[in-house]
Amino acid sequence: MCYKINVVGVSFKNSDGNSRQEIIRKYVVNGMEVDLVREPENKYDKNAIAVSVLGNKAGYIPGFLAAKMATKMDEGTKMTAVVTWKGMGEKSGKWSFNIEVTEVQQEWDVLGEDESLDDMYGDDDDMPF
Repeated sequence: MCYKINVVGVSFKNSDGNSRQEIIRKYVVNGMEVDLVREPENKYDKNAIAVSVLGNKAGYIPGFLAAKMATKMDEGTKMTAVVTWKGMGEKSGKWSFNIEVTEVQQEWDVLGEDESLDDMYGDDDDMPF
């Protein structure tokens, strides 16, 4: 599953006083990987997922997607997120950015239920190196 997302909440300051706008301006670069951080104790949304750039909160996944993604993340699904666009709004003058989030398939998702890597590649004794 792949999600193309416009990160929200980018115009607020973080609880430590850091400006998300400054974080985006200084650190966000197209193609960079960013972290998704679950915030189940968030007082506004129990499904909250923060988007973190180099350890700094830069915004959030929109609520309607966070509700779907949070359940998967809580069940152990790994997700990667990459910046696909960064720009400034013409009217707002505010920095914004988009990310693409991809669910990482686990080995057991790729292989059939009764398959293993040994079945596919043989054991080490069969390897020519």
